[in-house]
Amino acid sequence: MKAFRIVLLALLCVTISFPAYSEYSLRDKTVVLTFDDGPRREILKGPKGLLLLLEAEKIRATFFVQGWQAKASPDMVRELRVKGHIIANHTYGHASVTQWIKAAENKLGKDVGPEVLKEKGLERYLKDVDEGMLAILATAGYRPLFFRPPLWNVDQDLYCQLVARGYLVQTVQREIHDYNCPDFQKLLEGIQKYSRSRRLPEANQQKIEELWRGQERLRRDVNTEDYEIRDSHKLVEYVKKVIRNREQEKISVHILVFHELSWTTEALRILIPYLKRQGYRFENLPWIYGITEGDRP
Repeated sequence: MKAFRIVLLALLCVTISFPAYSEYSLRDKTVVLTFDDGPRREILKGPKGLLLLLEAEKIRATFFVQGWQAKASPDMVRELRVKGHIIANHTYGHASVTQWIKAAENKLGKDVGPEVLKEKGLERYLKDVDEGMLAILATAGYRPLFFRPPLWNVDQDLYCQLVARGYLVQTVQREIHDYNCPDFQKLLEGIQKYSRSRRLPEANQQKIEELWRGQERLRRDVNTEDYEIRDSHKLVEYVKKVIRNREQEKISVHILVFHELSWTTEALRILIPYLKRQGYRFENLPWIYGITEGDRP
C-alpha cells in the first residue's frame, strides 16, 4: 500500500494524454533518441550544439540526467524542458547498485554477510534514485516518469521496486518483464486516471495492452556504444548495422541510447537525415507506451 501511494504521488505531478490509436503502432519504422549523463552545456549549446541540431530536425528527445549535473546547470534543464524534450532520471551520482553494494562491503566488511550487504547497497542506491528525482523536481519542476539504471545494472526484483516507486524503467535486458511486477498495471491505471484527456475506447486500450504484453522487446534500449566508438563516421556505420540486425529480427522500433558527446552529435548530423530517407519516423519515449507527456506543474 505504501508503494502504491508513492506511485500516485509521483503521478500527481505528471500530465499524460493519449494519442489516437491510429497514431500508435509498434509496427511502424520508428526511432527514439535518448541521451544519458547530462546536461552538458558544452555539448548542448552553441551553433554546432545538439539542441540546435534537434530543433532543426524537429526532433524531441529524452534526456536521462544525473542529479548533480542538473543541480550544477539548472538553466540547461529548464531549457531542455522549454524546447519540448523529456527530462528523465539517471540517479544522482551515476553509481550502479553493484557499486553501492561494494561500497557497503568496504565500509562494513564481508563478515556481515551477502544479504546484509545487498540490503545496505540497495538502500543507498534507491536513496540515490530519490535524490536524482528531487534534483529534477527542483530544476525542471516535475517528478520524472522515466528512469534508466546506470550501466543497465538491474535485475527483475530491482526493476519491480523501481516500478513501485512510479517509474517506467528503460533497460536493455529482454528477459526483464513489466508484467512480472505487481505494481506495473497500477502504474498504467494511475497514468490513465490522472490524464487530463479522455481514455482511449476500451477496445483500443485492450489492443495496446496486448501489444505491451506481446512486444515488450520493442521497448528495450539499444546500446549505440558511443562511449567506445569515438569516431563519428564509425559510429554512424555501427548504428546502421545494429538497426539492420534488429530489422532482421522483425523489430522496427529502436530506442537509441546516446550520450552527450561531441562525436555523437557529429554522427547524428549524418544519421538523422539518413534514417529519415529510409522511411523512419522520430518519436519521443512516451510514444513507446502509447502516451504523450504534456505540461506539468
